[in-house]
Amino acid sequence: MKKFLSLVLALILVMSMVAGMVSCDTTDDPSDTTQTGITELEEAKTNAKSALDSYVNAEDYRDSEKTLLETTIANGKTAIDSATTTADVTAALNSAKALIDAIKTDAVLTSEELVAAKNTAKTVLDGYVSAESYREAQKAELATAIANGKTAIDESADITAVSTALNNAKAAIDAIKTDADLTSEELLAAKNTAKAELDVYVNSSDYRTEEQGLLASAIAEGKNAIDSATDISAVNAVCSKTADTFTVHCKTGSLCCRNHIVSFLFKFYEPVSGDSFYLRNDVIWIFLLDHSFQRFTIKH
Repeated sequence: MKKFLSLVLALILVMSMVAGMVSCDTTDDPSDTTQTGITELEEAKTNAKSALDSYVNAEDYRDSEKTLLETTIANGKTAIDSATTTADVTAALNSAKALIDAIKTDAVLTSEELVAAKNTAKTVLDGYVSAESYREAQKAELATAIANGKTAIDESADITAVSTALNNAKAAIDAIKTDADLTSEELLAAKNTAKAELDVYVNSSDYRTEEQGLLASAIAEGKNAIDSATDISAVNAVCSKTADTFTVHCKTGSLCCRNHIVSFLFKFYEPVSGDSFYLRNDVIWIFLLDHSFQRFTIKH
């Protein structure tokens, strides 16, 4: 019986040793890499897809770019899943990242739009007016206004600020007077001055009643002509002619040669007969019967 038990125990021990040896041979066999390779590939794929999900923040993108981002990530994951080696996984991940990098964020688009708005605003400013419409002094003011406007545009932090800077520059330019503006102002000033001078050119009390009426008409006609003048030269011409039309009768009748007067020039050199004188600064020229001119000084 003892021998039998010893034999059984020995047999069990031998079988255990054989089993252990077989187990050790299976685990340590360097040629069996199938299971290990599959595990590493799957792990690489999982890590790559996780990296793709966290690569960017979708909230940094506008709606249309978000859609493109989602499509790019999905395509990247498909390429990763199709990889047969860890090297292919890495390549698929890098390719997806490059495509994502090409999608513009809201910040990038905003920056590009701001640059475009600035360039457009400066172009508008350059073409807003023609420098040839200004006199030399105003051309210098115009150049300064445009330069200041462009500086303000370049310093703008957003498109709203660009618009404000452009409008301010336009307003500054609008305040600069063109040659036409200045000419119009000068003509108006000349007209006002001429009419004021006409009002005080003579004293109506120096005239007889009948001539006072003629004087008033001459002044009114002169003012109408002044208002109709299109340039300062025309204003001056009207003033000169109007001044030459004033006629007087001396209250004292002291001009002894009055009966020799045949006619005199009146109202822009129209011949008028009568007992009157052609006045210019209190000196008259009278056309006498003998067709000669004589000079007389009026005594009021």
